[in-house]
Amino acid sequence: MSLFKRNPDPMGPLDYSRRLSLRITVAVTLFFLYAPIIGLIAFSFNDSRRNVVWRGFTTDYYVKLFNNDALMLAFANSLTIAVFTTIFSTVLGALTAYVLWRYRFPGKAIYEGGMALPIVIPEICMGVAMMVFFARIGWPSGMMWPFNLSA
Repeated sequence: MSLFKRNPDPMGPLDYSRRLSLRITVAVTLFFLYAPIIGLIAFSFNDSRRNVVWRGFTTDYYVKLFNNDALMLAFANSLTIAVFTTIFSTVLGALTAYVLWRYRFPGKAIYEGGMALPIVIPEICMGVAMMVFFARIGWPSGMMWPFNLSA
């Protein structure tokens, strides 16, 4: 049948890179993705108080940043929390993936469905639902920051 004839010269994945339209599309996309970041980095060395006018090159703002002990302490704290959270979540995720792949247990389908909820439900909906939930159950207030979830 002529409907189901194979193309005698199929285009492979590497052949698509030779197309000019694809190259232009990729170049424009990368430009719009990275141009604002490059602009921010360039204007962070601006000597002017306003970033609209370029007065000259300076590193004074970075010297002030690295000499500010409170900011450096906050950065070190954030970096420490990020490292430990990454290690903990990687180990926990790997163990969970191993258990879900290797074993059958009651409620496995429910657990797998629950793991997909953060992807399916937008953050704002989850935030509003949690606020309503914690307001209804009368979560204790007046506690320190991590525990004060009352609305």
